[in-house]
Amino acid sequence: MRNAFPLLDQWSLLTARGFTTRFSGLWVQNDDPEEVALQLRADPESRLDCDLDTAMRWYEPYSEHEIVWIGPHSPGWTHVLSISGSYLEEHVLSRGGRSVFRVEYDRDVDGLHDLDHFCDGAFVEAIGPMHDGETRPGSVLGEYQAGLEFPGDKRSLSAFLTLVGRITGRFIDQVWLTETRALYRIPDDAWM
Repeated sequence: MRNAFPLLDQWSLLTARGFTTRFSGLWVQNDDPEEVALQLRADPESRLDCDLDTAMRWYEPYSEHEIVWIGPHSPGWTHVLSISGSYLEEHVLSRGGRSVFRVEYDRDVDGLHDLDHFCDGAFVEAIGPMHDGETRPGSVLGEYQAGLEFPGDKRSLSAFLTLVGRITGRFIDQVWLTETRALYRIPDDAWM
């Protein structure tokens, strides 16, 4: 996977599902989606097992109310997709030596954010939308970026998603988009 490319453009797959205003996804190095939900302080009573099309009924990108779709991504990895709201606790999810990668885009505010890597509760590194290919020695992101271009537009977003797919061992595809995962509400006072 280190130099692999997906069969389909990653961002086009997501925009076809409705992510035109905002996308925020976390790839968490953790085999247990329920543990990830617990760490995010998701309300277990709100759980609804559903596919992405059903989850998108609650798509409200800049809402004050957090709703996330959580499920297995690949062996060793769980994916957290923000359906509603705008803030997720990636630092908490990376505790215990785990890596978390965040890809975020918001059309109406900042555009494409950096691809961020967190580990053991702290920020580790990032690649920006107009990345020049230089990373520091030992960079996880640098190990997997061969052949990818970061021109600063939505092609950088697809490159970010490809890079995370290489690291986690799975790209977004039609099967990924139709799998059943758990939709949760994070209570408004969960992080106060």
